[in-house]
Amino acid sequence: MQIFFKSLKLYLFPFFKLEIIFKLVLFPKILAILLRSFELSIIIFKYSSIKIILGVSMINDREEEKLLKKKMEEIRRRFAQKDEYIYENEVEVEASDDNFQEKVIEKSKKIPVLVDFYADWCNSCRMLSPILEKIAKEYNGKFVLAKVNVDDAQITASEFGIMSIPTVILFKNGEPVDYFVGALPESQIREWLKRVL
Repeated sequence: MQIFFKSLKLYLFPFFKLEIIFKLVLFPKILAILLRSFELSIIIFKYSSIKIILGVSMINDREEEKLLKKKMEEIRRRFAQKDEYIYENEVEVEASDDNFQEKVIEKSKKIPVLVDFYADWCNSCRMLSPILEKIAKEYNGKFVLAKVNVDDAQITASEFGIMSIPTVILFKNGEPVDYFVGALPESQIREWLKRVL
């Protein structure tokens, strides 16, 4: 008799467990009816609640998919805004032999690029550089200031015939359009920029 009750408990345990889950998760009101008949509760559990559980799962999957799509769109939008912001507010770049084509020639097809050919040991370059940087910030994206160290970019300096530094060249549409040599006063540089931009 004791063996029979033990086996009966083992047999019924999963169903009691399911019934408790059913009570907590699905239909508390229906549970009162189900408790009257253990067999009825099992039948309803088998044929109704499993479908409901699957239905809930399917809804969650759909909602999850919608949330994922929404999140991906938000990420794309953020990156697009970030790229646009960086592009619009970029006022100064470093250019070299390796990236001159990209940083100056290609960029100048979209926005004017003012190239400052300089060297670290050049005193006139040190005087001119802060003036150009100040003006570039004031113009706030109307042109990009590209700085080229002639010691590191000898091929580029040679291609553009840089014989004296500082030399400043304005590029538009992929081509040099005007230039000046030497550390001009700020007022002259401003007048020159008004004329050539």
